[in-house]
Amino acid sequence: MTEQFSSDRVIVTGSNGYIGASLVRELKRSNIEFLGLSRFKVPSSKSIHSEKPPTVVPSHWFDSISQFKPTKLVLCDWQGVTAQKRDERDQYENILRWSSITQRALEFGVEKIVALGSQAELSSIQDGVTESEVPKPRSEYGFAKMEAYEKLKAMIESYSKEFVWARIFSIYGDNMSRDLFLTKIIRAINNQEKLSTTSLTQIWNYLHEDDCARALLFLLGSGISGTYHVASRRSLPLIDLVRLVAMYLGKPVSLDIGSVPFRRDDTLVMRPNIDKLSTLGWKELIPLESGIKQLVNVISGEKVVN
Repeated sequence: MTEQFSSDRVIVTGSNGYIGASLVRELKRSNIEFLGLSRFKVPSSKSIHSEKPPTVVPSHWFDSISQFKPTKLVLCDWQGVTAQKRDERDQYENILRWSSITQRALEFGVEKIVALGSQAELSSIQDGVTESEVPKPRSEYGFAKMEAYEKLKAMIESYSKEFVWARIFSIYGDNMSRDLFLTKIIRAINNQEKLSTTSLTQIWNYLHEDDCARALLFLLGSGISGTYHVASRRSLPLIDLVRLVAMYLGKPVSLDIGSVPFRRDDTLVMRPNIDKLSTLGWKELIPLESGIKQLVNVISGEKVVN
């Protein structure tokens, strides 16, 4: 597959974020030339880039594009993805940043742009939902993502360039935030804490970070445009995921299940259709059981710093 990228130069924004960093690792493994841009300064010793440190917005991003002259751009950065920030009006600042960086890239001849969407654009019941489903956002985050899509689509089409909207569902893996549901559950059961949760009857979908990165690489391929769901074929009730974690830890479930009500923007059923992505030849390689087992080993082995 990498032969189609032999002359490509890929810019990844949000390269020190979760999905952006996963994509960067895949680009490295595939020997594809890239430049990572980050919204935050990080110590060079902690940079995911071996050749050059990440570039910081806003002062250096535009210069980096003009110097690097990318053929493809992947927009992975987004501020405010946590549950606590999903209804803040600051969400719309992301649209301005994405529009500006896209305009600059188009002016310098970029041929293709891939931007990360979210399942938050859809309703709380996503049962067999396809890419043609009419969006029904439930938070400012979801509304901002949809507005970003509309603005980017119009801009990119005016230049007659390729545009892919990669709608991401739930991604997990060793590098995921330690403040998300899955990692909190692992720590709570490992430490036998009575963490308060919902009824855990939600049906969710989890795709490993490496499979997500490979999917984005497929979507970067030539001649592909449109909206694509990036998710696993398998969905399961959260209570089953909790039991799987407990089994791998060899400890009983210690949670206070049902003590937390559902949020207004909670997804109750996440069972997306991924036939469109699969037709490109992409396949999920990491089974949920092995991916969760690895994550459990990583999280349970970490030292807690007070």
